[in-house]
Amino acid sequence: MGKPIDGIASVSRWRNGNRALLFVALVLCVVGAFLRLYRLDDLMGFDGDQGRDITAIQRMVETGQPALLGPGSGVGQFKRGPAYYYLLLPAVWLSGGDPLGGMYFIALVNIAAIGLVYVVGRALVSPAAGLVSSALFAVGLVPVVVSRAYTNPALLPCLTLVMVYALWRMVAGDDRFLLVLVGAWVIAWQLHDQVWLLLPFFAAAWIWFKIRVRGRMIGLALALVLALLAPFIVYETTHDAANTRLMLDYVRSAGAERAGEVGVAGAPRRVVETLWVLARAFAVPTALRAVWSAAVAASAVLLVLRFRKESSGAQVLGLYAFVPLLFALWPGPIYEVNVAIAIPLPFLLCGYGFDRLIQWQPRWRQIGAVFVALLCVINLYLQFDSLRTRSLGANSYLTTRMAVAEILARTAGQPFVLEYIVQTRNEEFASPFQYLLKRYRANVTTDPLAMRVRVYNPAELGGNGEGTLIYGIRVVALSVPQPTGENLLVKPWNLPAQADRASPPESADQDSLRLDAVSQTQTAVQRVPIEQNALYLLQFECKNELRRGEQRLFVSALDTQSNTIETYPNGAGYLCPPSAEWSQGAVLFQAPERAVRARVLLQNQGEGAVWFRNIRLQRAIQKPLP
Repeated sequence: MGKPIDGIASVSRWRNGNRALLFVALVLCVVGAFLRLYRLDDLMGFDGDQGRDITAIQRMVETGQPALLGPGSGVGQFKRGPAYYYLLLPAVWLSGGDPLGGMYFIALVNIAAIGLVYVVGRALVSPAAGLVSSALFAVGLVPVVVSRAYTNPALLPCLTLVMVYALWRMVAGDDRFLLVLVGAWVIAWQLHDQVWLLLPFFAAAWIWFKIRVRGRMIGLALALVLALLAPFIVYETTHDAANTRLMLDYVRSAGAERAGEVGVAGAPRRVVETLWVLARAFAVPTALRAVWSAAVAASAVLLVLRFRKESSGAQVLGLYAFVPLLFALWPGPIYEVNVAIAIPLPFLLCGYGFDRLIQWQPRWRQIGAVFVALLCVINLYLQFDSLRTRSLGANSYLTTRMAVAEILARTAGQPFVLEYIVQTRNEEFASPFQYLLKRYRANVTTDPLAMRVRVYNPAELGGNGEGTLIYGIRVVALSVPQPTGENLLVKPWNLPAQADRASPPESADQDSLRLDAVSQTQTAVQRVPIEQNALYLLQFECKNELRRGEQRLFVSALDTQSNTIETYPNGAGYLCPPSAEWSQGAVLFQAPERAVRARVLLQNQGEGAVWFRNIRLQRAIQKPLP
């Protein structure tokens, strides 16, 4: 009966003896949380990547089907495991599908990283080092920027701290932490490829400290790897190792095709860019950056010079200090989230430098503490002022929500086609709007005869002043397209001479065209002049009685050399539904720059008969709605 009371008394004594530390820890958590959560719902970036990821997560919630793959790699066009989706899944589910749920989870993980910086700094160096490191990390510019980024690498600072702590525990002789190290690394790899650069650090520590691990722990670690990679392994074994092949192809071709990015000549530049990001880790103003950079550099040099004399914990920190140099091998661009595994390093180095300073001159403890506190207060104010005065961007979450609200008001429940127009053809840019419109049950359709809503980003694309401008996003609602003028198509159609011939019209009033195919593709072709940038509407009726195969209708815009500029709809063509009854179809397209002719193709790629009738290609008019 005495043990619980003794335990409570022990906790009470520890609390009474560490009230100052608890108070400081509370302040750090509050300050760090404030900088990471303030105006998060307004300023959160919600772009193509975020729309793609939240759509994949919500699909798991709605269908109950587990994801087998995660986000794609930015440098190799392959996909990794889905750990990112599973980490965000509970938060997205609890928020009812609100994208903010996932963002709050990322922010909270990065708030927890403040405490982990203290834990790691205390373990590797001393409690004073941990306190200084976590205080600087709580108000550091780059940690705050990364913690507010809705992206998979934003979780890496926390996972890296977990790995560094696990490595130190293994150095101290506790091989059970191999499971923590391996588990954190496998999860981190599924988030971003930069974690490969941690392997030389782990290997160097393994060799330097002669780490011993029992065979049982190695076996458990391998089992853990298989468990954490199970979805990815299932996909690869059922899809001919598609992503694994792409990874290997990328490794083989990187030296030849990307020599300018990963070659030896570019290595110094990448290292300098990495160090520049870390130099900005605390603050942007030149004076603060100079103080910060000098403190980090002095601490790093001191640690290297004293490496052999230092404790094993400080030596682990010394080996970690070489990780930024490994970004000489990184094949992608260098910016905050792409160097996330190195972000805790400068703060831990400053903690080490502070500890060595007070060891050398104990009376400087108070002076150094006041100096660190003053720097933190200044940086806190600068960061708060920056967040307070920051205006919304075209890709911020609030801008997207406001644009979606405008779309819903304009369409008033009527079916509409969404057009998201940017300079690139990457369709993922429309995914944030598609996700929110689906969430709000908007009547989005692909019917070319429905009204249209065009979203321009940036606003100057197609900018004729029409529609509503919302923080760089322009929303334009257009009426149902109306055909005007004469039919540009004429008879007869151009029919290739082959075994399977097209039949003449069934009758003059129906004006129908029958395409029969047995073993070869049967195509009817017609070319007509068009004007660039003009809007055209192709309307038709079709009846499909194929026994197998499919029928498609294409409209291709051609240049003066008869080269295809673009094919509509969406490059794949209109697929006539298999039915013995007539169905209506339409293709609406705007002739691109350099287009001089349109090629209309009626194609039977199956076995059986397909009929077309009332085929009309006309200029079209769509008026902006007030």
